[in-house]
Amino acid sequence: MECVIQRPAMHPNKTMWMDLVQPDAAYRKQFATMRHLSSTKQKPVWWARCTATNKKVVVKHVQSQHEWAAHLAVQYTGNTQSHFHPGITPLYAVYSLETDGQSAVAGAGVEVEGVMYTSGYLLVMECAESDLTVRFLQEQNRGNQPATTWDFKALLKACVESIEQVHNYSKTWTQEERAETVRAGSILSLLVDAGSPLPNLAHNDVKPDNFFVTGNEQGKGPTTVRLGDFGCAAIQGSVTAGVTLCYGAPEQLAGSSSGTSDWFCLSAMLYAMLAGRHYRALPVHSISQLTPRQRSDVIRGRWAARTADVQRAFAAHYRRPTRDVLVQCLCVKAEDRPSLSTTHRALRAMS
Repeated sequence: MECVIQRPAMHPNKTMWMDLVQPDAAYRKQFATMRHLSSTKQKPVWWARCTATNKKVVVKHVQSQHEWAAHLAVQYTGNTQSHFHPGITPLYAVYSLETDGQSAVAGAGVEVEGVMYTSGYLLVMECAESDLTVRFLQEQNRGNQPATTWDFKALLKACVESIEQVHNYSKTWTQEERAETVRAGSILSLLVDAGSPLPNLAHNDVKPDNFFVTGNEQGKGPTTVRLGDFGCAAIQGSVTAGVTLCYGAPEQLAGSSSGTSDWFCLSAMLYAMLAGRHYRALPVHSISQLTPRQRSDVIRGRWAARTADVQRAFAAHYRRPTRDVLVQCLCVKAEDRPSLSTTHRALRAMS
């Protein structure tokens, strides 16, 4: 089978997405593994090289179909069925390490720096230069002040386009495409029941680490910003897990998500980058470390930055109504936040 990295525009029709899942033997033939992205080898993500094109890619190991189902669902733009959305990290191919739902036979699997992967799936994705967190810290270490020199209007616009694609991807499809995609037992049947309309999704883990960046426009920030890592993605309003404490909306920390949860995360992320401190001043860094009392307090909106501080941080880069919407997106109760249409309209029309 021809390597999809060579001709990324030639992806199969959306109704045939299951054909993208190839056996692990095809992965070992097409890619030369390099090394883990994490020096501790604890994260199942590594660099690899396409042997046909010599192109560097990122490979991620996941156990569930869920992550790549959501990723494939949102990564195309319009109903062209062949073009990647510019705000979503391209997922080029999926390789299965299992046969008929069972563990791979002896001798199969992939080994990376002494770690053997013999079950689940390998996701082959675009290799960005870094994520937003790393790029921001690199600028600071060079003595620059990205909080004041970066073009945060352009950054917000790129982030908004990425999140909007996750929320509204199915609106660009015709009714016939929606019906056939689910009926044909394609990858979206993993997300919805047959016969149901395609759902609007929530990313549920919007944070700087999950925006992957390339280029640098004369000190004004990255030229390309793409959203990735769909491990927490879920249908809007459904149960969610695994969100990041520093940025997660209160309802996400309570185990569910709403249509506005991602906008809460985005506002909290922007505040942290502009103010130089997290939106929540907690003594711990992960949800698992919270005491029951602390968890309850966070869900009720305690530990959060003062509204005046948030307004001051946003005022340096955003005018009204953009600034007001970003502040309102941080309301504790989801019903008190601006509607999705209001949020989309205000953030798209920023000045």
